[in-house]
Amino acid sequence: MHRLGNLAYLPNYAPSLNTGTSSTTLVPTSSIPAPSLVAAASGDNPWGALHVLVLPLFNGEPLRIPIEDLNQLVKRHIQSVVSNSPARAIATLESETSELIGSGMDTLNGKLAGVEEDKLVGRVVELWGFFWDQVLPYVEGVRILWCYSLPHIY
Repeated sequence: MHRLGNLAYLPNYAPSLNTGTSSTTLVPTSSIPAPSLVAAASGDNPWGALHVLVLPLFNGEPLRIPIEDLNQLVKRHIQSVVSNSPARAIATLESETSELIGSGMDTLNGKLAGVEEDKLVGRVVELWGFFWDQVLPYVEGVRILWCYSLPHIY
């Protein structure tokens, strides 16, 4: 998240996940018109655009662009990383992916702050179910392209 700077808090569309505060703040994609999202995605920094477009999922926001567009951003980023440093491409991509997922998980972790001990297990179960059902399918969809793109790029 350090690359994105200090961004405003995203509104949450999942009311059950709205309790607690997030330790990560994100750009409010709901206030960005759709053409601006596409423009952000087509800029020179596909990885930064992926952050802006994927991290809101961890706050309960719906995906604002089709998964196919996210896949194109991933493909462009992979090509860029491979062309800049072929020998370190896999290590770089793994590190960046871990950073992205870690930032999202920090958001989910922030939703556990201040939860009373007797309600903590229920809250963890609720957050895990949310992650499993609402976030993971998109992350897996992008990751699958990541895995299939690497052999074709080399």
